Amino acid sequence: MIQQRDAINNSRRVLNTILILMVFASSSGCWVVTQFRNRFNPKPECVLGPDISKSDLIHHLNQNISPLLSWKSSDVRIHTKTPGGIPLRISADMAVESPRNFRLIAKSIAGKEADIGSNNERFWFWLKRGPEKRVITVKHEDLSKAQQRMQMQFQPDWIMEAFGVIPIDESNITIEHDPSGVGVLQLISKQKSPTGQPVRRIIEVDTCRGYILAQSLYAENGDLIAKATLNNYKRDKESGLMMPHEIFLNWPQNKMQMKLVIGEIEVNPENLSKDVWTPPNTRRSPRFDFVGDSNHFPARQRQ
Repeated sequence: MIQQRDAINNSRRVLNTILILMVFASSSGCWVVTQFRNRFNPKPECVLGPDISKSDLIHHLNQNISPLLSWKSSDVRIHTKTPGGIPLRISADMAVESPRNFRLIAKSIAGKEADIGSNNERFWFWLKRGPEKRVITVKHEDLSKAQQRMQMQFQPDWIMEAFGVIPIDESNITIEHDPSGVGVLQLISKQKSPTGQPVRRIIEVDTCRGYILAQSLYAENGDLIAKATLNNYKRDKESGLMMPHEIFLNWPQNKMQMKLVIGEIEVNPENLSKDVWTPPNTRRSPRFDFVGDSNHFPARQRQ
């Protein structure tokens, strides 16, 4: 019984880690930048000024977002730790396509461990070691009810913004100077969590190099929910776009930190099959469609 309970807790932690990773892995527009940051290189010539207006800054970022319609990588490594401090490493395949398509398949030496994705109609997830063996799918309009049932944090629309394939909406953003650094501006927006709670999203922008340094999400009371810091930018040889290949994530409320290392990234791939955006459905793991009523959702096992 104790081993089963630990397995359930670990599976939920892995799922929440992956989901939070996808939500905060990168900031709105940060997948496309204009300069490569390297502390050992000579200081680059600034492409933006410290007094740039909100409209000009967002226009600059959105100009860089528009060429990035999709991307994929089969070389993703997730580094984190269990509650007991044991290192946990998971490899993954990822694919993203505007406006709502994404897929993440996590793997270990034992085979496929998780399958999480979204298309224009619904979101889905499956965990090999979870208490629920079926592939759970949820329509986007029913997501908040499902989240309350599953006690997880997830928002597909945020993911698409985070993965750089959706332009930044200027209408809901204010701009402020970052109190912690010179040459850094904050793009601040007030949003709603999937469960309807107000949250504040802060995107830190390097006004000299013209790219995003970090992204934070705060609760209404000011508590930090999560923060992602981006590193190791590399230029894609085919498109010329700059992509971050290391992402550090801090989730203080759950005392969790993790690192995402992305190897080769294929930008705007031509070989993305429609099957990539289709939930799996097998005899061993049949599909279960959540229909908006929590009474129809599989009951969670007690911890």
